[in-house]
Amino acid sequence: MITEMISGVWICNHEDIFNQDFLKDKLISVIINCTKDKAFPNVDVRKVRVPVSDMCGSQDIQYLQDNMNVITKFIHSNIEENNIIIFGYDNYTVPSIIVGAYLKNIGELPNHVIKDVMISKNKNIRLDLDISIF
Repeated sequence: MITEMISGVWICNHEDIFNQDFLKDKLISVIINCTKDKAFPNVDVRKVRVPVSDMCGSQDIQYLQDNMNVITKFIHSNIEENNIIIFGYDNYTVPSIIVGAYLKNIGELPNHVIKDVMISKNKNIRLDLDISIF
């Protein structure tokens, strides 16, 4: 399921990312791939890989902690002029964590509000990690 989490920022899984009609219709110009081994769709857009696994183990969490400021600043610097889609093995883990960290770090939302905001966009979202660690 593709979900718009913030105006101009969508999340989805590694299967939904190949919906060419959606990518064209929404004028997606940046794709952030949060997988180690899944392909990007064959479209002419800016492509960025955040290499984490589907289980979000301790090494992945450390990688996200070390790089979250760069990731959220990249999104922020592109959000005005580009539509962005973030995909992972599923859209309920790493893409959700990144959007949650964006809301915390850039949007300055309090931690206790972030999960409610995200669930209002998609009731299947789960933030099993404490966003404050990012």
